[in-house]
Amino acid sequence: TSGVHQGQVITQTQADTFLEEDVAGAESEVARLVEVVLTPNEFSALVSFEYNTGAPGSSPGLGLINSNDFGPAWDDHLCLYIHDENGNSLEGLVRRRAAERALFFTA
Repeated sequence: TSGVHQGQVITQTQADTFLEEDVAGAESEVARLVEVVLTPNEFSALVSFEYNTGAPGSSPGLGLINSNDFGPAWDDHLCLYIHDENGNSLEGLVRRRAAERALFFTA
């Protein structure tokens, strides 16, 4: 993302700019992929998921979202993105998916 390399020192202003660019990219991707009308919380939850995983386009959950089948989209697909590259479940990702799911279903 944004060409920042580990160990590179950047200013807070640069960090804020990189974050804004990355979030804008995630927002654009969600807007491009989702074909149904979303509430602001639903959209924000999917933007967070996209920002963290980059996976909505490759997840079967997207088809369920686009069919307004939100519960199974999260429970059977999106909430399963909790593993590291070695297949280990990470508690931080479990909490993040739960928070995104909770935001999605908040009126």
